Parts: sequence; structure tokens; C-alpha cells
Amino acid sequence: MLTRTVPEAEIKLPRPDGGVYYVRARTFEPDGIAGAFTEAKRIEIPDQPNYWPLLVIPLVILLAL
Repeated sequence: MLTRTVPEAEIKLPRPDGGVYYVRARTFEPDGIAGAFTEAKRIEIPDQPNYWPLLVIPLVILLAL
């Protein structure tokens, strides 16, 4: 679980690992009173492709010649 309080209506986070995440938010009044949380939103982050094996293919081809 990750909790952040930010002064503006936006947040930037590092890209998480692939998987399913749920996000919800709430606002705070200037006097500090918290509003209700929003309904949880489901976000699916795809796995990042792993391209490093493709770098080996030219070497294998050269060795096969």
C-alpha cells in the first residue's frame, strides 16, 4: 500500500512492475477535514518487454557462419 498527500490535484509516481493495481483518492479541505474516498479504480500495468535476448541473436548468427 502506498499513501501520498500532495498539495495539488496530481501526483507522479515511478512506473510500477506489471500487474493489477487499485487507486483511490480523497480531498482535504483547507481546515484539514478529509472528504470521502473515491471508488477504487482498477489499473492494469502490462509487463515491460524484455529485449536483451534479442541482442544475442546477431552474435549467434555470426558464430554460426
